[in-house]
Amino acid sequence: MRLAVTKALVKELRKGRPRYIDISYVEMNMNDFRRNVDSYIWDHEQDYDSSKGMFRAIEISYPGECYAMPQYATTFDLQGIGNDVKRAYGNLTVDNFKYAFWAAYMI
Repeated sequence: MRLAVTKALVKELRKGRPRYIDISYVEMNMNDFRRNVDSYIWDHEQDYDSSKGMFRAIEISYPGECYAMPQYATTFDLQGIGNDVKRAYGNLTVDNFKYAFWAAYMI
């Protein structure tokens, strides 16, 4: 399984999400990426689309009553979760990944 920020992965993650959390695929320019995700943007070159001049990420947003800012997952974050799943379970499956992803971004 190749882990990267894609619309297909977001679609798959929506299937098992907690109902109060919203998840979406977002593209943002360099300044917005620096402000919202990570100020050192070149750690995330794999998420940069040079033809559009945009970075991509997965936005995880919570309801207002949680008083929580949206979180953003990058390919680097997804690969880290995937490596944790491989260490814990010995193999990486879609269900194991989804469980670990939601455990990481649950508040």
